Amino acid sequence: MKEKLTQLLQEGKDRIAAVRTAVNGALEQARADKTIGKSLEAEVDVTVPAEDAFLADMDADTLADLLIVSQVRVTVGNELTVTVAPARGVKCARCWKVLSSVGTVEGHDTLCPRCAAVVKSLPVVE
Repeated sequence: MKEKLTQLLQEGKDRIAAVRTAVNGALEQARADKTIGKSLEAEVDVTVPAEDAFLADMDADTLADLLIVSQVRVTVGNELTVTVAPARGVKCARCWKVLSSVGTVEGHDTLCPRCAAVVKSLPVVE
């Protein structure tokens, strides 16, 4: 996954930066409108033009990390548009993302699956 992200960044870093700038502007407006407080409280829908279609093929979790939001959906359309809404789900106690998958790993009721896997891999300190 990291290699693919590195390759995508090298090929389309300017386009990703333009999309991130548009998302940041929409997030700031959503904050001003009191729709969200922090960017990790956001679910973002992005429509990109055909030349940015590679973003629709990108792993949604990786793209959400790049955009510093909890959830992102990308579709291909005529122009770049961004819509921000409050993310649906529960806030992970470790990464602070709002996800519907929080609490789905037994024994880790307040963590998302990614964070639960990390916590499981940590050595037990007694």
